Amino acid sequence: MIRFFTKKDSIRCMQIIKSSVKEKVSYPNNVKDFIINFFLKEEYLERKSRETKFFVYELNNVILGMGCLDKNQIERMYIDPTYTRQGIGSQLLTYLEMIAKEDGFNEVVLHSLNNSIGFYTKQGYKIKGTHKYSFSEENISFNTSIMKKNI
Repeated sequence: MIRFFTKKDSIRCMQIIKSSVKEKVSYPNNVKDFIINFFLKEEYLERKSRETKFFVYELNNVILGMGCLDKNQIERMYIDPTYTRQGIGSQLLTYLEMIAKEDGFNEVVLHSLNNSIGFYTKQGYKIKGTHKYSFSEENISFNTSIMKKNI
């Protein structure tokens, strides 16, 4: 079942982000640690839930994935690594695309970390460029692929 994120989902969603980044992303450890520390704040997820359409994928009362839609931009799409390749990401992505279409958009955009490019390509997304994130105080930078799909 896909439903809206609630405050009580914060801890489980933070666990999913942490395990996804640690196990699936192939950036250097200092970059992975930065990403985890940046997003692993309860107030960050709660703010996202107020500013975007934030959904969780839940099965048998356990959250297995999450994703946000900010206008036509898909964000914070993470699936528990133990449950990848079971169709959860595809279902959640299709749901977010459907909501974007219902909201009047004919294209969705996302920034993909390096580990997810293949998944999004299989879902019909095309790479349209790269975006470099730089955090000078922490001496951290990494690239994401900007991907788009007509819906």
